[in-house]
Amino acid sequence: MRHSRRLAVCAAGTAVAVGAVVTGIAVTGGSSPNAARVGNASTAGAPGAAADATVTGQAGTAAAGYKWGKPLRTENFSGKAVNKKDWELYEDPGKNKPGGEKTKRRPQQAKVKNGVLTITGLANGWSEGIAWHKGIRKYGRWETRVRSTRGCGCYHPVLLLWGESKPAEVDYMEVIKAPARNNANFFLHYGNNQQLQSNVRVDLTKWHTFAVEVTSTQVNGYLDGKRWFHSTKSTAIPRGTLAPTIQLDWFPGDSKAHTGATMQVDWIKMYKA
Repeated sequence: MRHSRRLAVCAAGTAVAVGAVVTGIAVTGGSSPNAARVGNASTAGAPGAAADATVTGQAGTAAAGYKWGKPLRTENFSGKAVNKKDWELYEDPGKNKPGGEKTKRRPQQAKVKNGVLTITGLANGWSEGIAWHKGIRKYGRWETRVRSTRGCGCYHPVLLLWGESKPAEVDYMEVIKAPARNNANFFLHYGNNQQLQSNVRVDLTKWHTFAVEVTSTQVNGYLDGKRWFHSTKSTAIPRGTLAPTIQLDWFPGDSKAHTGATMQVDWIKMYKA
């Protein structure tokens, strides 16, 4: 859904528009990193849709499958804490927010241990979001290895690119009202509360890689190396710089009972487009 850099605001009008393509559904992760099966594909409406495909065994990454080359930047979370020189950690008491998102953000909810970033959301809405300064770019490709615990449907794990120069947002993984963490969405926000979207069924409690590609002519989303979103709609393509962000957002109205939740990120990489 629509987010601001620090404050998330729910956008009006959720409709699958022409230009969005789903190319893989029913994905279940294995115990080894990125092990997955991509089931029968379905497509909708846009030119350049990927062919239907089934993949079994060890799934790859978009970077390897599409030969993106050497990453420009890599964050492996190898330290003892989030590197504040490379990342902005949000601080926000969560008061007077419009819409359904009411997240209260503080840095202590983001921890690094054994090479993994863990963002923990508490039952009372305290959580965190972080933005990668080193990953800001106008056009590019970003890929992230991520998983989430089953938890309150009020918590939305999100991987996104936030438009710095003009209103734009690309949510290349967002989980909405899914306590079992079995469904992911792609949202391309543009214009005046307009959006294109796709969704995919996937076991997000297992490690998976989500990637996004933004060029001057198209936006693509990938799951474990398989494309599941595609748009060439010119008015929807972001034209300003984009900042990669990791957020665990709290929407208390999405669940009657509020409990905690976590999301984990193993690494994030940025490539030239």
